[in-house]
This record gives sequence, C-alpha cells and structure tokens, in this order.
Amino acid sequence: MPIPCPHFKITIVKRSQGQSAVAGAAYQSGERLFSEYDQKTKFYNKKKELVHAEIMLPSHAPPGYADRATLWNAVEAVENQWNSQLARRIVLAFPVEVPKEQYLKMIREFCQEQFVSKGMIADFAIHDKGDGNPHAHILLTLRAMDEYGKWLPKARKVYDLDENGERIRLPSGNWKCHKENTVDWNDQKYAEVWRHGWETITNRYLEAAGRPERVDLRSFERQGMMRSLESNFWMNKADSCCGIRTCSTPLSAAIFPLQRPVCWQTASMVRIPSMVIYYAHGVDVADELSPGFRDRFFREELHIPDYLLENLGKAKPEEQAEIFEEIKNYVPKPKKVKPNKVTVKQAEKAASNTIDENYDVPQKFLELYYRLHNAESLMRKSWEVTFDLNPKLLTHPEQVKVLRFALKPHLEFLKTLDEVLAESSGESSKTA
Repeated sequence: MPIPCPHFKITIVKRSQGQSAVAGAAYQSGERLFSEYDQKTKFYNKKKELVHAEIMLPSHAPPGYADRATLWNAVEAVENQWNSQLARRIVLAFPVEVPKEQYLKMIREFCQEQFVSKGMIADFAIHDKGDGNPHAHILLTLRAMDEYGKWLPKARKVYDLDENGERIRLPSGNWKCHKENTVDWNDQKYAEVWRHGWETITNRYLEAAGRPERVDLRSFERQGMMRSLESNFWMNKADSCCGIRTCSTPLSAAIFPLQRPVCWQTASMVRIPSMVIYYAHGVDVADELSPGFRDRFFREELHIPDYLLENLGKAKPEEQAEIFEEIKNYVPKPKKVKPNKVTVKQAEKAASNTIDENYDVPQKFLELYYRLHNAESLMRKSWEVTFDLNPKLLTHPEQVKVLRFALKPHLEFLKTLDEVLAESSGESSKTA
C-alpha cells in the first residue's frame, strides 16, 4: 500500500544569512553551547521533545570531535569567509507505523551508510513531542578530512592544459585555471541518492514491522502523478487561504482523497491546510443548498469572502441554512477611492494649460516621449506619497519653509530648463 511522501528537507547553514553551525547543533541537541565565532552562548531548551542526540565520526576523525562544542567551533573556525557554507542540515520524518524503539537504529543505519562511510561527521537528534510527528535533525560537515584528521580545502586550483600538456597563458599574463571541488558532496544528485536511501530503510523497517504501507520519495512528476493531481485541483498560495479553482465536480471529492487516513504527520502527499478543506466543503454545501452556486462562484459572478465559506464548511447540518442565508445576503463593501489631493489637481491643470493639445508627437520621438512621460508620472506619484505622509506640508509655516528650502535647487533647475526650451523654441520658429 503506497503512503504519502514523508518529510525530507535538505538545507545549507549559511553564514551570509546570519546562521551558525553551533546554534544549529545547540537547537537540535538541547545543549548549552558557547560559540567562539560570535562569543555568545547558544541554548534552546528541547528537554520535552528530545529523545536522543549523538555524533557519529568516521574512523580518521579526531576523537575530540565527539564533543559537540569542540566539533562545530572547529568547523566555524576553519570557515573564514563572511559567506561561508558551514554545514548541511537534513530534517526527516519517521513513520509512526514503525515502533519508536526502532527509530534510533534506523537513523544510525542511515547516517552510517550515506554520510559517515563517505567521510562526513553526522550529528543527529531525534525529536518527538508525542503529537504524532516524530522526526530527526541531522547536521553534516561539508569539508573532507585527511588521514590525520585535518580539514581539507573545499576546492583546489587546477591549471588548464593545451593539447601538448602545457599550461595556457592568458593575455593578462596569468595562467588559465579553474576550481575543482575536493569532494562532490554538494552535487545535486545526492539529494535523490539520500532520499532513496531513507526510502529503502523506511520500507525495510515497515516490512519488518508487518505493515503493508510503503513510501515513495520520488517527486510527483517522477511518479507520474502530476497529471492526475492537476486534473483534480490546483491551489494558488497567493490567495489569502489558498484559493481553489476547479470544474463543476465537488471540491471535497477532489481534495479529500489526498488526505490519506494514515497516521503519518508531516508526511501527507499534499499538505492541505484545514481551512482549505473547510473552504472546499463549504462550496459543496452551498451548491447543494443552491444548485449552480459552485459554477457561478468560480466564474466570479459571486464575491463571497473565504471566511464565510469556511464557516459553512465547519458548521453542523442544523446550522448550515442560517450561515448560507448570510452568504446569500452578503453585499461586498464598495472600494474606497481616495480623492486626488487639491495640490496635485492644481498641478495637473497648470500643466495641461501649457500643453498644445493639437500637437502630435512624431513617430520617431515616441520612445523619447514615453520616457519623459514616465519620469513625470513617477515624480507626480512621489509627490502624492509625500503629501499623504505630510498633510500639513502646505499649511504649517515651518514645514512650508522646509519644503521651499528642499525645492529651491530643483525649481532653479526647472526655471533654467524652461528658459533653454523657450529659447530653443524661438530659434526653431525663426528657422521655420
């Protein structure tokens, strides 16, 4: 029996985003760790949900790195750039169908097989609040180590050679070269390799537990499911609560099959918020009470706020008629149109008086006209915002002084520009 894709997220801890490997280790382990990089103590109390925390070392790693503070301070010390990548973080979900006693064995097996055996140090922690969402955090080192436990560079310089095996000199006098990564752990192919590795281990433990469920960590597209999902529904997250557009088939019929009745928190095939379920059910109830409602609603002939449809979806059968009456009687509030400021109107009127309405801009100057028009429009909008933020700008004596002082150079420029234009216009008329 296939079950929804479990949570499996891979990210990079980046110094450029203010992140810290020491802070990440403190968060997942619940330990109080001191960061030598920023001289701050990192502590996040995880006593209630922390089940187990452990560091797994490859055979050539210094034994001292079994201490969490020593390990991650050493990692941050060797990364001396402001935008250094410090560690790789993986967060994955455990299947609740597998006994909890097996979780530690599962994660150890996964880390040993995929990371530690390749030379990475794996610092993992198992969290479980008892809310049906058991999961693990894994922090991985990004640099390889030599046989003496010394950190190696992430990349090395390699000189390009010509067909004779000689270095190629550039016009600048430098040798042509490129960078090669010391290890390929950042290759995107490993995201799929690691996901498949966790999928294999999970399915093996599910089988050992006598469970019929199996997981598939491939993307919907790789599983050939995208077409069927798209034909059922699509969700637009830009709407206030993931507005749904669909055909005349019931929305709940399209959505509810995706909410598998499997106790696999953070692992549903499509994470559909409860508000969307209520919203979809509300549309279906409204269509039952008033046939044709769904079609008119999605043709945007009706403008009903989402919260009313959610309330209808949540309501008991005896309450539905009352809420639907509220929906039928709903009248959208008219949009308030802000009147233009008097000063802006006056400016537009003054400008229109100076423009010859009979003048047609020659085709070859249209691009120039659009640029000038856009510049004027941007300036006018900027003034509108200024007047909105400072309503007393033209009435308060001190603010008027500030305005005149700020505008003085600009007004002098416009005056000079106007004189030049008038002079040019006079010369053009004489030439004509």
